[in-house]
Amino acid sequence: MSEKQTDTRPYKPISCDYVDYIEHLATLRQSVDIEYKQEGEIVIQKDDIIKTWENEGGVEYLYSRGGLKIRMDDIVAIGGKALGDNSCAI
Repeated sequence: MSEKQTDTRPYKPISCDYVDYIEHLATLRQSVDIEYKQEGEIVIQKDDIIKTWENEGGVEYLYSRGGLKIRMDDIVAIGGKALGDNSCAI
């Protein structure tokens, strides 16, 4: 898993359009390259997205079939599509 239990960084909600994109990929159940930040490094892993997000203490996570748990704001790109800087915060 990419997320440490002691991570206290403030969470920045990602773009609603990007959440829709991730949900689409989860529906397809195809393996995609997931690029995310982990301890200052960019990690790329091919996996199936099984759950688009789950809110835990105000932080949203992406879950993969292979056991990844990634903070949504740590995503760099999925399937070659970059996250961008837009926010879905209300």
